[in-house]
Amino acid sequence: MVEFNHPSISIKRQAQLLGIHRTSVYRQSKGQTESSENIMLMHEMDMLYTAHPYFGYRRMTAKLREKGFDVNHKRVRRLMRKHDSISYYRK
Repeated sequence: MVEFNHPSISIKRQAQLLGIHRTSVYRQSKGQTESSENIMLMHEMDMLYTAHPYFGYRRMTAKLREKGFDVNHKRVRRLMRKHDSISYYRK
């Protein structure tokens, strides 16, 4: 969209013509992506969750450790929140 090395039009003018802020030209968005290990872990959590929808993060952590994954409760809880997995129990 914006040419950084344009000979006659400055970056400021190009941003004005496009109707965007100049900071959005310089700042690249950070793509928040999960690692392949976390994706594999989320897939395993999804399979466990469909079989046992009442599992919370503690029991999910224990089952994942039984299967050989090296995880702690904080990581499982974060991934469950990200995946919108909520255990159904009376609160």
